[in-house]
Amino acid sequence: MDIIKIFFFVLTVLFLVIALKKQNKEFAVFLSIVACSFILLAFVSKTNELWQQLTAIFDFGGINFLYAEVILKIIGISFLSQTVNDLCCDANEHSIGKSSILMGKITILILCIPIIQDAVEAVKSVLML
Repeated sequence: MDIIKIFFFVLTVLFLVIALKKQNKEFAVFLSIVACSFILLAFVSKTNELWQQLTAIFDFGGINFLYAEVILKIIGISFLSQTVNDLCCDANEHSIGKSSILMGKITILILCIPIIQDAVEAVKSVLML
C-alpha cells in the first residue's frame, strides 16, 4: 500500500522538521516544501487511475464528460491551494497563504461556470414545457 509508505514518509519528515526548527528554521521550511512536493507528485501519479474510474462511471451513466473533467480540476486545485496555504503558514506568511486559498476558490468558481450554465438551461427547458 502506497498510502502507508507516504504516511511513514510524512511522519519521518515531521520529526526531522520539528528537530530542525530549533536549530535551522530556514532549512526546516525548505525540507517541508520538498516533502510537500513529493507528496503532491505521489498524488498526481494516482490521478490516472482516478481519471479512468471516473470516465467509466460517467460513460455508464451517460453523463457529459465535461463534469468529470471539472470535478478532477476542482479536486486538484483545492489540494494545491491548501498545500500552498499550509506551506505559507509554516513560513509565518499567513496573508500569502490566505491569498492562495482565495485564488483557488475563484478559480474553482470560474471552472463551475459551464456546469451552472447547463443547470440553468436544464431548468429553463423544464419550465418551457
